Amino acid sequence: MNPSYEYQAPIITLEALEAFKKATQTDHSVFPLTYATLYRHGEFKIVQELGIDLKNLLHSEQGYDFLQPLEAGDRPMILTRIKENKSKRGIQFLTLESEVICEGKKKLTCESTMVIRLPEKKGGEG
Repeated sequence: MNPSYEYQAPIITLEALEAFKKATQTDHSVFPLTYATLYRHGEFKIVQELGIDLKNLLHSEQGYDFLQPLEAGDRPMILTRIKENKSKRGIQFLTLESEVICEGKKKLTCESTMVIRLPEKKGGEG
């Protein structure tokens, strides 16, 4: 199973930007780079679809690759997929990638890595 998730975000408005800047205490003269954290819906949907218990999950890394700036008036389409999923010694390493596309142009890529403690296998079963 390799789930992916597609999400049409609302249009970025000046009001939404100002509210975000105020909530995050961001300098009002710039577009906040952290605004892209609002586009993590797909990550949580995929984690849920994989049946991962959140109490066993540690969010270890978050990175952004900005190709073009987001702007007021953009209506982002977010496509989230599993980039890498591997297990080693009872721990699962899951890397998710989200592309943010506006008007057919990829504006940024978000990458999120999670570490998940796998349930212990009981000896003698199976």
